[in-house]
Amino acid sequence: MKRLLVVSPHFPPVNAPDMQRVRMALPHYLAAGYGVTVLAAEPDEGAQAIEPELAAALPPGAEIIRLTPLPLRWTRCIGLSTLGLRFLPALWREGSRQLATGQFDAVFFSNTQFITMPLGRIWLARFGLPYVIDLQDPWLSDFYDRPGAPPPPGGWKYRLSHALSWALEGWTLRRAAAVMSVSHGYLDTLRKRYPWFGDKKAEVIPFGVSLADFDASEKISFRIEPAPDAAIKTIVYTGRLGPDMRGLLAVFFRGLAGLKQRNVRMEFWGTSYADKARQKTVACEVADECGVKDLVKEHPGRIAYLETFARLRAADAILLLGSDDRDYSPSKVYPVLASGRPVLAVVPVGSILESVLVAEEFPNFLRVAADGTTTPVIADFLARWENEPEAFTLAPVARTRFLARHEAGVVAQRHLKLIFGTS
Repeated sequence: MKRLLVVSPHFPPVNAPDMQRVRMALPHYLAAGYGVTVLAAEPDEGAQAIEPELAAALPPGAEIIRLTPLPLRWTRCIGLSTLGLRFLPALWREGSRQLATGQFDAVFFSNTQFITMPLGRIWLARFGLPYVIDLQDPWLSDFYDRPGAPPPPGGWKYRLSHALSWALEGWTLRRAAAVMSVSHGYLDTLRKRYPWFGDKKAEVIPFGVSLADFDASEKISFRIEPAPDAAIKTIVYTGRLGPDMRGLLAVFFRGLAGLKQRNVRMEFWGTSYADKARQKTVACEVADECGVKDLVKEHPGRIAYLETFARLRAADAILLLGSDDRDYSPSKVYPVLASGRPVLAVVPVGSILESVLVAEEFPNFLRVAADGTTTPVIADFLARWENEPEAFTLAPVARTRFLARHEAGVVAQRHLKLIFGTS
C-alpha cells in the first residue's frame, strides 16, 4: 500500500478554504487503497472559524496528527501572526520523524501557507522522497505591481512576505515532482517566470464538488430573515470580498441602481477572513457608493461551511463574482454550479472564470469589459433571471457531464494520478 504524507496546517474542525481540497478527497484516497497521514495544526487562539461537524465527518481510516504552533501571544509581539510561520518548527520536527520511518512514498503540500512548502525540497535532499505542490493561490503574486492596483496591505510584513516568496518559490518548485494548480493562469505565469518550468509535470485540477456536503447541509438549521414583501427575491453571496473584487461588484451595483423596479435584496456572508476587530463591510461600502445600500445586508464574519451550502440552497439566486486578477478562479465555483439554484455570474472578459463557465456550458452570465461595459446589459440580465430563473442553471444534460468531471471522487483520482503516476 502506498502512503501519502499531507501537509495541511488548516484542517477540520477549523473551517478554512485551503483545506477543502484534501478534506473532500480524503475518503476517496482511502477507498482507492492509499494510506494517508495529515500533518495539521492544533486549533489555537489564531484559528479561523471552528466547525465540529467537519471534523466529525472525517473518515476513520485517516491518521490526523495535530501539531501545536507557537503561541500567538509569543509571536504577535514581533508582529508575526501567520499560522505557517508559527507552525513551521513543529512541522519540521514531526515531518522529519514521520519520513525517517521509511513508510511514505510522497509528500503533498496542499495549503496556502507557502512558507511550509520549502520543507519539501529539504526533505527530498534528506530522505529522497518526492513532493508535490498544490498552488491554490499565487505564491509570488504581482497583483499589487499592476497598473491601477491598490497599495499593498501590511506595510513591512507584506514586503517581508513578498521577499520570502521571491526567494523561495522558484527554489522550491524547481525540485518538485509535480505541481497542481486551480488556474491555468498560475501555471502560465510560472512558465514565463522560470524557463525550466515548461518541462515540469503540472496540471490544473479544480477543487471539485462533494455531493455529501449538500446532503449534510440539509440537516443544518439557521435563521432566514423573511423579505418584507413576497415579491422580493433574495440574491446571496458567500465568501471572500477582497479589493480585487470591488470593481466588478460596483459594476453590478450600478446596474442595479439603474433599474426602475428593484424587487431584490442582497445578502453577503463571510466576506472577511480578518478577525472581528479588523473586519470591513466591503459590500456595504461599495453599495453605498453606488446608491443601493438599502438593498444590501452584509455579515462579514465567517460562517460555518455547511451553513454556507444551506444558505445557497435557500437563495432565489446566487451571486458568483470574479476578480480584477483574471487568473483567479473562486474555489466555490463548482459547488455553486452544482447547487441547482439560479446563478448570477459576473466575470471579467478574458478571465479564467469566464473560460470555466464556457467550458461547463453555463448558459447565461454577465461579461464585464475593462472599461466597465457589460454584455448583456444588466437590466436585461436581471429581467431575464426574474422571468426565466431556470435559464441561469445548468441544463440536466450539462449537469450530468459536469458531475462526471468534477465530483469529488473523480477529482481525487486525478490527484492520485498526478502524485503517484497511477489512478
